[in-house]
Amino acid sequence: MPFLPNLADFAAHRYGTRPFLLSWAPSGWNELSFVDFAAAVRRFSARLVAEGVSPGDRVGIQSENRPEWGIAYLGILAAGAVVVPLDAQLLAQEVAEILATADAWGCVTSAKLAPIANEARETRRPGLRVLSLEEACAPDVALGTPTPSLNEAAPPSAGASPDDLAVVIFTSGTTGQAKGVMLSHANLLHNVEGVVDTIEVRSDDRLLSVLPLHHTFESTVGFLTPLRVGASIAYARSLKSSE
Repeated sequence: MPFLPNLADFAAHRYGTRPFLLSWAPSGWNELSFVDFAAAVRRFSARLVAEGVSPGDRVGIQSENRPEWGIAYLGILAAGAVVVPLDAQLLAQEVAEILATADAWGCVTSAKLAPIANEARETRRPGLRVLSLEEACAPDVALGTPTPSLNEAAPPSAGASPDDLAVVIFTSGTTGQAKGVMLSHANLLHNVEGVVDTIEVRSDDRLLSVLPLHHTFESTVGFLTPLRVGASIAYARSLKSSE
């Protein structure tokens, strides 16, 4: 698997209709299988391409922890673009600074946080495309182009390399302005394999996702690693929730 999006198709082939992502609703837990997750990633990628994203474009994600976050994360990468994960608690001024520094093409955001991205567009990043996470991940979204099948999975772009930039993590450390840390597909995939070799995570395990997904630790250990080994993930409604 030379590229991060390959994980979705690998898992779909190996783990099939077993549950991967679980989210809480008033009616109970909703499950998304590995096959359906891979299909959602491909739909999201096709949506971005239809919207005009090009290989190498930076695309932010600002959202609460939820299944759609992972769909957007790998969908951006499958389109050949670069993910810029954003803390859901950042203010509009901070988001605007990061997106401007990253020279972002757009930002995928949940409905709750959309006003932050819209304000960032108005104040610092004119022309920023703001995409609804809920709409872009809807299973019946009209793309205008067919969704590729699993057997048609391809690298993010022609001539792409595992050493290509995949994610830019902005961190300020303890003081100062946020700085971008650049990670390649190979960087993160090697980290995933390192976790698999070090910690016994099995396909019948279920993880509770609590830490924010924009953190590299959570996105690697709490999302990419379960996808690699066939484990499932349940998203906590809050730190105070008992379900």
